[in-house]
Amino acid sequence: MATAAQTRAYRARKAAGLVNGRPKEPLVDVRAREADPSWREEAACRHVDSAVFFGCEGGSQNEHVRAAKRICAGCPSVEPCLAFALALGGPGVWGWTSEGERKRMRRAQRGARG
Repeated sequence: MATAAQTRAYRARKAAGLVNGRPKEPLVDVRAREADPSWREEAACRHVDSAVFFGCEGGSQNEHVRAAKRICAGCPSVEPCLAFALALGGPGVWGWTSEGERKRMRRAQRGARG
């Protein structure tokens, strides 16, 4: 069983695009998405502690996901945020979706491509 520190370190490497020390290819070209990062300036979360979105503090993961999604609910940047998160494949709540929800979306996207 991995310790909490090991799990956090793995997730950080995965969020950075590294798995087993090797880069993984994103589904979407992240550089193209970030050519216009203005969506971040409009995001409802821009002044919120990131611990809310990554479940770093006490409480259950479900509580963190619900709290983060409440912030995302009225955000004008949900679509570009979700596209960014799907490209990176990182942890946390992005674009009104949890990590698990995005994993299912990516699986369905790969399946649709054949």
